Amino acid sequence: MPDAGEARQAVRDQVDSGIDLVKLWVDDLGGEAPQMSPGVYRAAIDEAHRHGVKVAAHIHDMQPAADLVAAGVDIIAHGVRDRGMEPGLVQAMASAGTWYVPTVFINEANYWFAENPERLDDPFVANALHPALREQFEDQAWRDSVLSGDSIREEKAAVDANLSNLRAARDGGVAIGFGTDSGAMPQRLIGFAEHRELELMTEAGFTPEQALAVATRDSARLLGLDDRGTLAEGRRADFLVLEANPLQDIRNTRGIVAVWQAGVQVAGPVSDYSPE
Repeated sequence: MPDAGEARQAVRDQVDSGIDLVKLWVDDLGGEAPQMSPGVYRAAIDEAHRHGVKVAAHIHDMQPAADLVAAGVDIIAHGVRDRGMEPGLVQAMASAGTWYVPTVFINEANYWFAENPERLDDPFVANALHPALREQFEDQAWRDSVLSGDSIREEKAAVDANLSNLRAARDGGVAIGFGTDSGAMPQRLIGFAEHRELELMTEAGFTPEQALAVATRDSARLLGLDDRGTLAEGRRADFLVLEANPLQDIRNTRGIVAVWQAGVQVAGPVSDYSPE
């Protein structure tokens, strides 16, 4: 593991390369890996802030999240999943303006496809699946292994804790950002994970309108992108055209008719596309 001086130099090197955000990995993977020490991540946070760069921290557990907030981290990336967040942590995040990005699907993805094989024929899912991944998800032996494995109880407990802590953060006035970690693992399916995350947010008590605001307006604000995130004069025209109103059912975000980026239509109906 690097020491504090090496952490500072690593941050300076990244700043010199033109990065916009530093992300720190503060997670021991359930005891399977060494965890970054407080002295190291505090030095990295301080150095990044000296250069005007925000810092996000990948976490899993409550304790390091609380210390990172105290150290001035700007973003907690991935929800607290080992237990309920203490009220003091919620209050500290709200007071400091620390952003919280729950990524509930990060754990649910590890069993969702095994539990829902019928969804593989849903065009919205099917068109995002690589053939090799579809073959895996269709394999009964694979599904049985996932659903009977030792980890599924832990994964479901993590989802429940994440949803509960997201409710607590929202109710406590914490700024919520949007993310899915899609693509980091094959089952975190790019193009589907984002829409499932919106649905999970409504399970945590967000209205569809609130969930969409987090995914668009608020997340643009998190990233300091003041030229996008809402449809308004003078801003980038990034938007989806949908078949039905997502404010009535958040799952209507999946009925995509067209995708517009910076004022140009870049894709048509989702059913027209499939992975190579």
